[in-house]
Amino acid sequence: VAGSNNLAGCGPTTLGIYSASASYMMPLMDGFTFAAGILPTVQGAEVVQTTQNLNVTRGIVWGTQPVTNVGFTGTLDMGGGFSAVLGMMNNPTFVEVTDSNNSKGLTSRLNYGGDKFSIGAGVNWGKADTRSGGVNAEVYNKILLFNVVASVDPTDNWTAYVDYTLNYTKGPDSTTHGIAIATRLAVLDTTGIAVRGEVLMDDDAQYSAGGNLWSVT
Repeated sequence: VAGSNNLAGCGPTTLGIYSASASYMMPLMDGFTFAAGILPTVQGAEVVQTTQNLNVTRGIVWGTQPVTNVGFTGTLDMGGGFSAVLGMMNNPTFVEVTDSNNSKGLTSRLNYGGDKFSIGAGVNWGKADTRSGGVNAEVYNKILLFNVVASVDPTDNWTAYVDYTLNYTKGPDSTTHGIAIATRLAVLDTTGIAVRGEVLMDDDAQYSAGGNLWSVT
């Protein structure tokens, strides 16, 4: 997948690895799956594969969320629509193939999915390597990412979701809020109309050079 610095070995114009892992399922409750390697993030509503998103293009809130991480996760299916994820990674937000510090990032999420409604909340937390001038210039900032996604399917041909992401970096302190609201109405079996509105409150210009942003797709 080209065009994302959040993928393993991937620059703006190069190819990168989205997923490469091994997994094993254990007979615990309705199933416990352990996976390790390069893993897709469990946070956010949109994914790299645009055919799985409501819109053809990804939004500005997607740019504040992880895409893939290196580490391991354990996913427990508790039954009744509930599932939980807990894992560790090299970096709490962006991909870091080789470990750059002695600390690890934490990823977690709790999801509920029903026939017409689903909601999930997750947290990524840890230290990130932000060095820019060699070993003597290393700064390991503490980063917290909090994400909530709620979706509703009122009818068989209509779906909508709200995606909220908080990014907080300590040292120097910086806080970013992003919210996306999207909906899609299927007109024909192969044709739908999708609308997405987004607001990114980024006063410290952590994810955008121009600070606060909004978009309509």
